[in-house]
Amino acid sequence: MGEFVMKPNSGSVFENDRKMKDTHPDFKGQALIDGKEYWVSIWNNDTPGKKFRMSMAFELKQEQGATKPVTTIRREVPVRKPEEQPPVDASDDIPF
Repeated sequence: MGEFVMKPNSGSVFENDRKMKDTHPDFKGQALIDGKEYWVSIWNNDTPGKKFRMSMAFELKQEQGATKPVTTIRREVPVRKPEEQPPVDASDDIPF
């Protein structure tokens, strides 16, 4: 059996078996639109009086090797005064 290849301007979704919160999508999958791969998320909207039954979101997949922005955590590092610096061991062999 060969590898699955997405057809242009199509996609597929499957039930989200990792859903842990109501805000998580009911279905997850992927699509190939205009030559670009997207993640697809679908939520059931069974609210009475609504004209639609599902909502969808598309997220462009990151190129391989690219990373998402990382949250920066800042913390203060105490600066030592010169008199608080540990003594330098001058007996180390320096190759120059």
